[in-house]
Amino acid sequence: MAVKLTAEILFSCVLFSNVSAFAQEGMKSFQQTAHPFLIKNCGECHGVRQAPLFAVKDLEKAYPVARRLTNFFVPADSKLVERSKNGHCGLDNCMADGTEITALITEWAKAEGDLPENRVRTKELVIPELKPGPFVKLTFDLSQVQPPQVGLQNATVELEVAAYSTDSLIIRRPRIRAGQMAIYVRDLEFELNNKRLASVRFKTLDQMVAISNDAPALSSEKVLIEMPQAGSTLRLSFGTLYGTQSTVACKKPVIFQSQVVPIMQLRNCFYCHGGGPNQSAGTRPALDMWDMRKTEDLCKGAVQRINYANPLRSPLIWFAVGNEDTHPKSIPFIDEVVPDWTGWIEAEK
Repeated sequence: MAVKLTAEILFSCVLFSNVSAFAQEGMKSFQQTAHPFLIKNCGECHGVRQAPLFAVKDLEKAYPVARRLTNFFVPADSKLVERSKNGHCGLDNCMADGTEITALITEWAKAEGDLPENRVRTKELVIPELKPGPFVKLTFDLSQVQPPQVGLQNATVELEVAAYSTDSLIIRRPRIRAGQMAIYVRDLEFELNNKRLASVRFKTLDQMVAISNDAPALSSEKVLIEMPQAGSTLRLSFGTLYGTQSTVACKKPVIFQSQVVPIMQLRNCFYCHGGGPNQSAGTRPALDMWDMRKTEDLCKGAVQRINYANPLRSPLIWFAVGNEDTHPKSIPFIDEVVPDWTGWIEAEK
């Protein structure tokens, strides 16, 4: 007997097939353009043992790593192009002029969601009157983005904004609260009064956010723009944003347990975040940001606070060593987490 699907279910199925279309088309284009070049010219090192592993033969593993090293707006400025020209490996293929890989990235870029006409946008919010000092939280409803994306019901993205001076505005700490599904997000830009702010973006944002009460800070970067006029609106623009049934995975839990957890215990990260050997009730807002009483999810929580492109700028490290004014300097010396934590981050790529 045939099963009759409701209109709602049919719509969801169709929408889900389109939602990750840019990711699927981008990967397909990468396979046909840059991937063979990278395997041939970079695979001896970056396809075997040398991080970042963007030249492995496994397409699904190579693609997200190569993407983080690529500038689709200005292909010639891509890290992949730069490294193909600087002789870092001592071989002839590291002393090219960059022409071939630039052309391949230019072709690859046509299929990527980062391009302006393909981006996913929120509704505008009016920027409140701001004064120097206190930060104000702006919350954007992800269920209302255009074009619509599946799996974003009850999901929000939060930003903190403040007046940096009388003529400038600072934006920091993008956080996503997932609703019914985990969310994959990449490349967050800003549009002021419906106009794109060129080169103003959380460029390293490339993350999966799990369904949880936690709201991880997804980037330690700060964005500074000219103070807008009263009544101005701000909206967010994403290169990629969609709900997914994929799960946030900790690939190297043994390394995490041996290299990361002991330092967390030594410096008692659990005191404020409320879990672990030195138990306390936890404090707010610390528990809202990361509830470390869920010790079985500790590695998964840490993975959501990684910056793969620049491990030392990972919120996991950046906050702990005291680079954020509202977070205590939990780890007094950077050499406590280098190379132990950065080594784990490299292993997770």
